[in-house]
Amino acid sequence: DQQEEENVSKESDAETARVKRTYHTELVIPSTKGLMMPFTGVRQREANSVMHRLLSLSQRFADPDHSFNYDSNHEHEDEHEHEHEHEVVFHIFSNNGFYFFCQLLESIWKYHQQKYPHDFVSNSQKGGTYSLAQHDQILQSIPYTKIIIDSAPADLDSAALIAAFRALGKVPDNNPLINTMISTLATPLINLYITANNGHATSRHLMSQFDSLVHPHVPILLLHSVHDKVIASDQVHRWVIRQKNILNRNISTDLGFDCDHVDLLRSETKRYVRNWYPFVSKPR
Repeated sequence: DQQEEENVSKESDAETARVKRTYHTELVIPSTKGLMMPFTGVRQREANSVMHRLLSLSQRFADPDHSFNYDSNHEHEDEHEHEHEHEVVFHIFSNNGFYFFCQLLESIWKYHQQKYPHDFVSNSQKGGTYSLAQHDQILQSIPYTKIIIDSAPADLDSAALIAAFRALGKVPDNNPLINTMISTLATPLINLYITANNGHATSRHLMSQFDSLVHPHVPILLLHSVHDKVIASDQVHRWVIRQKNILNRNISTDLGFDCDHVDLLRSETKRYVRNWYPFVSKPR
């Protein structure tokens, strides 16, 4: 109702003002070139660059005596005890952003394997799993304490990529000339790019990295539209079920937005804020 929305808006404005007074906020955004060349060395170099920027920020602002640990004892701590500590919130948009985040996780993992080789056991030796102690060691360096996923994830698909380009350029579906050009030129080129860069295998590997490397207690918020033509709702639903029921993730969802791909915040701002505000403001 209107009164509730006004209250949420006022609370959000007040929280924003408090955060500006209390926290030093820095944005770490991947370059356009790094984002637009998936499954290539350019993307890998950009993931490494973002990782080092995050490491630099963590070293500057983190308390060296504090360990970001998600063990069972944290629930007994005073909820305001860590109010002024810094944290990293990843806000991921679309499949491309999701794959980039997974590649970033892999870069972080490899960095720690090289830095602490005797403290880590290989994936094959562990039977495909990683210990919570190893997760916590990563969190101590880059405390990705919250993850927001907007309009993702789904399996890699050339048709979805075409739909994404259509949405980005606002290309109509009923233009016969454009449809012919897409079917005869764009689709084969995209399929060639995916094949040449081993895209399908790489995307499956990156999605598995999310399952393996994201700490099970890191809160996740997933937002999606029922009318998304790029990322199919049934794939998002299956992913959420797996995360909740098989991997026991702490995941909240709102999958009922009524808008185009990655248009949730602009089209339904108040609904977005109703999901976003309690999620980001809740103490760890």
